[in-house]
Amino acid sequence: MKIQLEYPIQAHGETISEIELPDRGKAKHMRGMPIENMSVDDVLDFISRTANIPKSSVDEIDFDDLTKVLAWAERFFANLGSRKRRREPRRK
Repeated sequence: MKIQLEYPIQAHGETISEIELPDRGKAKHMRGMPIENMSVDDVLDFISRTANIPKSSVDEIDFDDLTKVLAWAERFFANLGSRKRRREPRRK
């Protein structure tokens, strides 16, 4: 998913006007993160990991743009808990 930034930021030495976030996450994005009671810092670190931009760039995201990115993160975490788990049939 691409999120257009109304207020571009600097990342990797260039100006970026959109952030690309995955539709599906990977385990590496969650490494070291708490499962419950995430802080704002935890969520911003997660955004840095999934968007592949430095934490210092995430720090510069304008609140108007951050609202859109946080909406993505909220949907992402809500979907984590609702995904159906495949279960092996019980053997008798």
